[in-house]
Amino acid sequence: MQYADYDKLYQNLFANSAVSIGTGLPLQVQLDGYQDFTDRQNLIIQTNLVSEFKTGPFGHTVLFGGEFGDQDTDNARNDNVFAANGDDQITIAFTDPLDIPEFSFSNLVRDRESQVQFASVYLQDQIDVTDWLILVGGVRYDRFDIDVLDIIEQNDGDGVNGDFSRVDEKFTPRLGAILKPAENISAYASYSETFLPRSGDQFLTLDLDTESTRPQSFKNTELGLKWDIRPDLSITAALFDLDRSSFTSVDPDDPGQIIVVEGSQTQGFEFQLNGKLADWWTIAAGYSYLDGKVQQADGGGNDGNKTRQTPENMISLWNNVSITDKFGIGFGATYQDSYFVREDNAVKVPDFIRVDAALYYELSDNLRLQVNVENLLDETYYPDAHSNTNISTGEPINARFTIVGRF
Repeated sequence: MQYADYDKLYQNLFANSAVSIGTGLPLQVQLDGYQDFTDRQNLIIQTNLVSEFKTGPFGHTVLFGGEFGDQDTDNARNDNVFAANGDDQITIAFTDPLDIPEFSFSNLVRDRESQVQFASVYLQDQIDVTDWLILVGGVRYDRFDIDVLDIIEQNDGDGVNGDFSRVDEKFTPRLGAILKPAENISAYASYSETFLPRSGDQFLTLDLDTESTRPQSFKNTELGLKWDIRPDLSITAALFDLDRSSFTSVDPDDPGQIIVVEGSQTQGFEFQLNGKLADWWTIAAGYSYLDGKVQQADGGGNDGNKTRQTPENMISLWNNVSITDKFGIGFGATYQDSYFVREDNAVKVPDFIRVDAALYYELSDNLRLQVNVENLLDETYYPDAHSNTNISTGEPINARFTIVGRF
């Protein structure tokens, strides 16, 4: 059982346009901003029962379980107002440092409450058919009950009460098979469906209609292999196809609002190498390839475009090297391919390589000193993005010193 109480406020001024560049003209940029409040309480209860038994020659591991959750959210957003023009946007000279004109967060543009309750029951049986064949089958039932109140809409006098509610329920299957042709080799195939409603915070920004608030569904087909080269060194690989229906994205014309995309398909491959190459050398390496495409109904404008923030290639490598019994170093790199910020494919974020390093020293069996240095070469990179005009920069070179104690 878990209970959590969140009280969060964040506010932001951001560039709402590219920097204007003209011959003989000063550089200019448009500013916009907001202030957002969220108060949320979560209660989640989960329980599982596992039973192992045999029926004739077959061994069974049966899992039966259930979940219940309740989430209450209050959210409000204030738009900023610049004193010079009484608007939430203003164009200023692009100087260093910036001269920010006087403003306040004083225009209430959103005030909503939501309650989300969910209940789930699931049953799965893992059947040991032989020493080399295992079958897995399961089913899950989910029910989601969501209520939203738009307080601004309720009080604006247009006769609309601002209430919205929706109940969704569905059974979803899971099927799989595991083959063990040798003691150190496993191959598997799986098919699963999952069912995910809009979360409570998304209901605070969506248009409250049946189309916008319908649940997402996922269908995932996967083939995989694990090979234990040695007890301390293994290779895993997987091919997968993920079909996703009806998900949300940022509106390109209004980054403060959410729109619905009909669906997408992502096909890919993953490879990992983990373990010891030598007594003094441990490695963790991975590669993934992703091909994601938007599937917009009725030939929509984004149909066939790349899905948002889906780099085709990602590579990671980390090495731990023991110089002595007490002293060691770590070093590695992360590569991320370029990606489109949104489904309209209007803005592309460049690829990057980030190099990290670490040093550690064992003072005793129970105490260790460690220094981690991230972005060792001070690379400028962009790991994440919210919209075409709100792109996050990665941290410059930074270090973290840690003392680890065990008792």
